[in-house]
Formats: sequence, structure tokens, C-alpha cells
Amino acid sequence: EHQDRIRQVPRYERDDFHRETEALTGLTMTAAEVSAYWSGQALDYITAQPGAWLATEWNKLLALCSRHESADNTGLFLGEEASFVLRWSPSRYGVVLPLACGGLLLLWRRRRDGPAEARTARTALLLGLAAYAGVALLFCITARYRMPMVPLLLVGAGVLLAHLGALLGGAGRVGVAIAVALGLLATLAAESPSGPFTPAELAQQRSVRLVNRGLVAFERGDLDAARRDLTSAVELTPGAVRAWIKLARVELMDADRRAAAGDLDGARRLGARGVEAMARARRLDSSNPATWKELGMLAYELGDDALAAEALGRATELSGHDHEARQYLTLALLSVSGTDSPDDPRLELAATHARVLTDARPDEDAGWALLTLARARQQRLDEARVALRRYDQTAAAREAAGGRRLVPEQPEFAPLRESP
Repeated sequence: EHQDRIRQVPRYERDDFHRETEALTGLTMTAAEVSAYWSGQALDYITAQPGAWLATEWNKLLALCSRHESADNTGLFLGEEASFVLRWSPSRYGVVLPLACGGLLLLWRRRRDGPAEARTARTALLLGLAAYAGVALLFCITARYRMPMVPLLLVGAGVLLAHLGALLGGAGRVGVAIAVALGLLATLAAESPSGPFTPAELAQQRSVRLVNRGLVAFERGDLDAARRDLTSAVELTPGAVRAWIKLARVELMDADRRAAAGDLDGARRLGARGVEAMARARRLDSSNPATWKELGMLAYELGDDALAAEALGRATELSGHDHEARQYLTLALLSVSGTDSPDDPRLELAATHARVLTDARPDEDAGWALLTLARARQQRLDEARVALRRYDQTAAAREAAGGRRLVPEQPEFAPLRESP
């Protein structure tokens, strides 16, 4: 319900949740009040739908037993594909977790044995692991929060291996064997079709990791490696708008390099592939404003003002608080409308967006410059002069503070400064 207005990016989530809560309640709230509001929402949901909540908790429990992580920068499978050692190593989570279950049972049984320091260490390990797992089950959504448990589980697995010889001929081996078997069953169930991740979700997770790895290669200048990962990503999830946009950027950058090196045929081929990738992204649907912003910014860089205006318009509709997207949307609308049609409705739309920019940041020159351009092209010269005076004031203040104008002086400004 709220995902279109709350960006799934850690650096934005706190502010977005705060803004969304105040919009829902109509109140100005502190961080503690925001937290209390959502805690109340969660409790209301649990009370109203206990069955659905229990099913969610069951899936989260299975996720703690799975080697699959929610999509992030990397994943175990990427390393396993590249390394024979990792592919067949007993350090895999499906081996560590069952061994850890047996080792933790041993630690529990022997929690009162030995010197005080050893007893304290065993108790701290068990309580820390139980507390972290409990917090993850109650408060966390995605499986990546399981990772901090792994070092503690490795200790438990090591304990079992260290006592394996004594267990084989001693008492208690049946209970430990059952614990190991249960851990193994949990890992198998977690990665079975009835586990917490559907095949589509696993493909999406793999695709996101490939995109992220491709971006690292892109930033290093390794366009071939970036292309391989991004192509694999769109083959896995053809509906991944972000992957198509990144692939378009790689192809177009490589086309520029080929052209500079004199390979015009290669440049044309890669350019056509880049344009096709952009077209694929445009045809797909996405509710993520950041995706549309990225497509719009790429189109703006390439001079495709119509596509830039369309994509940035969708980004702004989905997330009205992205100041940069609105700025470039206004620029694209001004560019695509031209200077010869004062009645073009896109000019009024550009002026509307410029006014939102000036209302949000009245001390910033960008919004006033864009509003001046829009009103001047509409032949509404009095309003253009008012906006231009504010532009001059804010730009002068920025320069006096050691900064530079966000929008430089435009040729259309000079006639407006003359006496009407």
C-alpha cells in the first residue's frame, strides 16, 4: 500500500516512513511517535489476521535456514559458480547449519560443566544466538539479516566436530544425531518448492545480484564483464526494467568508445542495441520511481527529450518528493516544447513543476530559472520578470557563499532585465 512512496533504500527509508506517517495522520511527529504508530499498525494486523501472521513467521523461520539471501550486492551462488573450492566446500550453509544444531545441543547440555569462564561463554553464545534469531523473526523481513548468525553457528559446528570422536562411542549421540537431522531437514525444506522463496523470487534475487555485479564491472570500466552480467540478468528476468536500463547504458558507452577508435560499424551495432534496450525498458511496467528516473536521466543525456519527459513524469508521479527528478522533468518539458508555441500545454506543465520546485526550496536558484523560462516562452512576461528577480537574488546569494549557480545564465534572461 505504501511502497510507491517509501523507497526501499536504507538511506531513504527513515525519512520516507516519517513523511508517510505524518501524511497519514495529519500530525507532526517525533521519531519515537512514528515508531509507535507502526508498532500499533503491526499489532493491529496480527490481532486481525493471526493466521496470516503465523504463516509469515513460518516463512521467515525457513528463510533463516536457507542459503538464499534477499537480493543484495552478492550471493553465495556467485562465488560457488566461480570457485571449485567453494562449490564443494563443507563451509556451505546447508552443511554448517545441521552441524551447528548438533553442536548447540552439546553446548546446552554442558552449559554447567567446567570453569566459570567456560560456562559464561557457552551461556552467552546460546543466549546471543537465540536473541538474534528471535529479533530477526519478529522484526526483520528479508533473509539477509540471517548473515550475522553465521559466525555463531560456525562455533556450534566446530564444537560438534571437536567432540565427534567422543560422541561416536558415548552417550547422548542419539539426541545429537536427531538435532543434526532436524537441521538438515530444515535446510532442505527451506530450499524446496514449499520453502519461503518461489522460483520466480529466486530468479529475481539472482538477477539483482548479477545487475549489481555488472555495475561494479561498469564502474571499473570493464564493459564486457558488465554486459555479460546484465545480459544474464535480463535473460533471467525479462521484466527487469532496471537491468535493461543499465544494459542500455553499457551498450551506448561502448558504442561511443568504438566510434572514438574508428570502429564505426561496431559503434552503430552497439548503439542500435542500446536504443533497443531502452525501448524494452520503456515498454515494461514498473512501480519503482528510481527506475523511471534512471531511464529519464539516460534519455535526457542522449537528447531524447520526449522519452525523458515521459519517464521522469512517471518517476515524479510515483515519488513526488524527488527534487532532482522534477528539475530534469521540467528541463525536458521545456526542451520538447521548444520556443515557438506559447500555447503548448507542456509549457504550463513545466511552469507547474517549476512552481513546486520554488515552493519546496525558495532559496535555490534552479526552480526560479526554470519558472522564468517557462513563463517567458508563454509570453507571460510580467510573471517571468518576477521569477527572474528571484533567480538573480538566489543565484547571487549562492555565489557570495562560494557556490555556483545551479542553472547558469540563459540568453532569454537578458531581454527580460530591460525596462518593459
